[in-house]
Amino acid sequence: MHTSSTTAAPATATVTVPAGPVTVTATARGIVRVDFAGTDPATTAPEWPVDTDAASRAAGAAGVHPAAGAVAAAAAGELAAYFAGCLTHFTIALDPSATARASSFRRRVWQALGHVGYGRTVTYGELAGLIGCPTAARAVGGALGANPCPVIVPCHRVVAAAGIGGFAGPLEFKQRLLRLEQGGGPVA
Repeated sequence: MHTSSTTAAPATATVTVPAGPVTVTATARGIVRVDFAGTDPATTAPEWPVDTDAASRAAGAAGVHPAAGAVAAAAAGELAAYFAGCLTHFTIALDPSATARASSFRRRVWQALGHVGYGRTVTYGELAGLIGCPTAARAVGGALGANPCPVIVPCHRVVAAAGIGGFAGPLEFKQRLLRLEQGGGPVA
């Protein structure tokens, strides 16, 4: 049976780090989501049209496009290198469907994160200013909480003016990511 890349089920790959497993879901066109242990995909990015049954299928399973398995494996490799402190910039593509149903505001927020380099942080208010909406710090926080691909779309680099702020995954994971990027060694 031939399965087209647009109707095939996504593939998943998991990277296990001491802080817990991180699962990447991908189609033949790119990454569609990144999930941390203990997060519920149905609540972290509700506008993404995920079929959680299909997304749980492993690469190579019936209905999974072979290219999706290759993308998931490549993304897992990049994530593993990042968590080991060996990668500072992701090259793997995002599938446009990951953000297609998000508002234009959320897409602008996620795109602006590309300007916040490895090891740097900005506040919610500063990111709001970067997208031309300086009074929208709370809305920026909402957009970051709905980010379907945390770490790869680096929402962890956005902090509160007086503290660490929130995160789509466990808050401890955000703290570890920030330490990693500030020279604190691999995610442990």
